[in-house]
Amino acid sequence: MRLKFPEGQNCSQNGSKYSIIFDIECKDNVDIEIDEDSFVPKQCQNIIKAKSKYACSQSLYFDVTDILDTQKFIFGPLLIIVGLYLIALGSKFPYVTTFVITASACVLLFLNLVFGFAHIGKDILGYCLIGGGIIAGLVISFIIILKEKKNIFCYIMGGVLGFVITGLCYNILLKFIYSNASVVYWLTMIVCVVGLSIFGNQLYEIFITIGTASTGAYAVVRGAALMIGKFLSESIVLELVSNKEYNELNASDGYYIYLYVLVWAILTCGGFFLQKYVFKNEDIAEKAKPDIYEKV
Repeated sequence: MRLKFPEGQNCSQNGSKYSIIFDIECKDNVDIEIDEDSFVPKQCQNIIKAKSKYACSQSLYFDVTDILDTQKFIFGPLLIIVGLYLIALGSKFPYVTTFVITASACVLLFLNLVFGFAHIGKDILGYCLIGGGIIAGLVISFIIILKEKKNIFCYIMGGVLGFVITGLCYNILLKFIYSNASVVYWLTMIVCVVGLSIFGNQLYEIFITIGTASTGAYAVVRGAALMIGKFLSESIVLELVSNKEYNELNASDGYYIYLYVLVWAILTCGGFFLQKYVFKNEDIAEKAKPDIYEKV
């Protein structure tokens, strides 16, 4: 963690000003430990070395954010490609979509279960969970397809869309609810995931189009935002609100989130149009024909 203070008076004839930067290293169980030798009073710029537990990540979510940020030109384009497929062809090729959505659900489930309740701080764990989620998604997808369990896929699709809606709602509106921020977030998550899962199972033909279009649009936006920046993850927003760091939240978030949401809405509408009228699935469009999966 690096803290830079405002510059002070001129300290030399060439226009340089006094400046102080605190370079704080993570050290558990230490409030603050300053290296006094790193401060030189007559020096124009001082970089003071310090160690503190407050510089440590408080949630493993930040380790995931670091992984994504470090590999943003890999994960960013990958999210955009997957998102564009879901936007245009989500309902056209249901078997491929089953794998994509189920793998995404497994990855999100693993990340939330582990990262939401533990702090391990190993990058390899993040990669293992992502890889394990993809493998689990592949296995479950085969079971869904071979056993023709359409209703199971509907629940999974609803759960993924519920996660997307929770993220958007929290970034736009719920971040302003400062009391019991964690309770608000997780309660919203449960309501959206459960509610949309039930809705998706009852109205499959409509939901598969809307769900894949909106999920794909979210993937495109998050992939682009990962490379461009200015889109805080829900976990970081939650952490800032929980720690009452409202100024930091407003300075980091700004109005970019509303632009991203607008792009998400446009892409969702465009995806719905493409799937409904351009790349439509005849088995879904013609109600007389049987569904891809036989509902049980």
